[in-house]
Amino acid sequence: MKPLILILLLFLSVFIGCGVKEESKLSTDVNALAKNLNLETKPIATQWKFTQIGDDLLGPADYTIIAVLKYNHAEWLSLYNKHKELEPINTNYISKDILEDRFPASVKACFKDEGANLSLIRNTYEVDAFARGAFIHGFCFFTDKDEVFVYTYTM
Repeated sequence: MKPLILILLLFLSVFIGCGVKEESKLSTDVNALAKNLNLETKPIATQWKFTQIGDDLLGPADYTIIAVLKYNHAEWLSLYNKHKELEPINTNYISKDILEDRFPASVKACFKDEGANLSLIRNTYEVDAFARGAFIHGFCFFTDKDEVFVYTYTM
């Protein structure tokens, strides 16, 4: 009986361990980001996080990428002009978890506290221009400091 209990405990610890989320880390590696996002126009700098959401015990896990992309003004302006021809999307009721201390002041200033949620005071657009692979959902917006904020996720 003892060996059976030990085997069950071992199996249970392995099963539980599989559902543990890996802590996401901040990265500034543009080339690594380009593996998951379409960066046709490469930024001159970036800071981004790749995070697992949910738990993969009962199915595949989902992921988010939150990135701030810094461009030279001419490239930023080209991206901005392409997007401003598109229909903006509604991004009310954004979770407060999306807003991080690491963001530049120019990004933080675009969020408005609505009590339980956030909204954006900028026009936001579908993430289509940056979509790659399973990262096809989300939004992006442009700051006054030649930056693009990208929030994308898998489903």
